[in-house]
Amino acid sequence: MINLIRRLIPHKIKNFLINQVDRNYRFKGWNLKTKNCPPWKYINKNEINNSQLSYFPDIQKEFENSIIDKKFISKQFELNMLEKSRELMWRHYNASLSIKFVLSRVKKKISLCEVGVADGITAWFVLSVLSKEKKDHNTLWLYDSWEEMKKEHLNKDEYNKIGKFKTNDLSITKKNLGLFKNTKFVKGFIPGTFKEKVNSPKVCDWLHIDLNSSNATIETLDFFEPKLNINSLVLFDDFGWPSYETTRIAVEKWCSKRKGVLWPLPTGQALYFADKN
Repeated sequence: MINLIRRLIPHKIKNFLINQVDRNYRFKGWNLKTKNCPPWKYINKNEINNSQLSYFPDIQKEFENSIIDKKFISKQFELNMLEKSRELMWRHYNASLSIKFVLSRVKKKISLCEVGVADGITAWFVLSVLSKEKKDHNTLWLYDSWEEMKKEHLNKDEYNKIGKFKTNDLSITKKNLGLFKNTKFVKGFIPGTFKEKVNSPKVCDWLHIDLNSSNATIETLDFFEPKLNINSLVLFDDFGWPSYETTRIAVEKWCSKRKGVLWPLPTGQALYFADKN
């Protein structure tokens, strides 16, 4: 009955009603709505200069401008990239703050890896933070198949993801990140892409995993575990979403056998603080 009523209500009226219901929310995006202040917003706008990431709104604005100017192209959100960039702000804030956390603990040049890159959106924010912080870094290793997801890499309850991301294009990702230095792109499926020693750094201070697959997520953790150190941080993109319950369970089991701390976030992400003592 509810679905029938929704279909009968004209689109404009539906949007008006939604906006009326949501008008008091200070953030809406990707399954998250809250009336609390996001970390980049202040009731007293003069206070933002004292925040941990005072430049985050500037980075967001730069990203939006790059979308408008077609300097950043998304095959994943081809029709509504600007809107999605705003819905993703809290996720990108978490990624940005995770980099600043690692920078505060690692006194040498940090080594970074992202496994599951797609268009390079998260990598863009990470590299922008490093630029704002005026910090040099070792190579940012970027791993992805840049192909559609295949049945042989998925569990049965993940088969609905077969064929996803078939529009991903490595050449577009390289252009999106073209302004940044020290990036290395490694194309291939996991775990095969890890077999060559030249395809990975010796150490990893920051690791972002966004693979939409529980098997590939655990294979990535197993591969990078020897490269982690007491200061390392792992950021999971797929954790708290109902459609990624298999990944969540697998990650929790993996972490429970180690001394590190797994910290779930309301955005659906999760942080893992390594402990290699």
